Amino acid sequence: MTDQLSHIDEKIHQLKKKREKVQAQHALSFMKETQKLFKEEFSAELALTVMTESWGTAPETKKESWKKRSQTFPSSPFQTHGKKDPTIEPTDHQS
Repeated sequence: MTDQLSHIDEKIHQLKKKREKVQAQHALSFMKETQKLFKEEFSAELALTVMTESWGTAPETKKESWKKRSQTFPSSPFQTHGKKDPTIEPTDHQS
């Protein structure tokens, strides 16, 4: 019984670590896409300000349109059976 509980605890720990890794990859993908939009003017603060003000002032119809189009955000690097997408590498700012 104790072995089974230990095994379950270890599996939970592994899954939590995997979740953290996937979340980090999503954040990296998001940052890279944002950098493409802002180019040399990119900063996390600027991107957050633009998103906050845009979302806050947008009518509901525009928000719904954004939500529908959000399905086109680049796919997770782990979507293909847990294999990392080799095209996602840290940028100079992140190394």
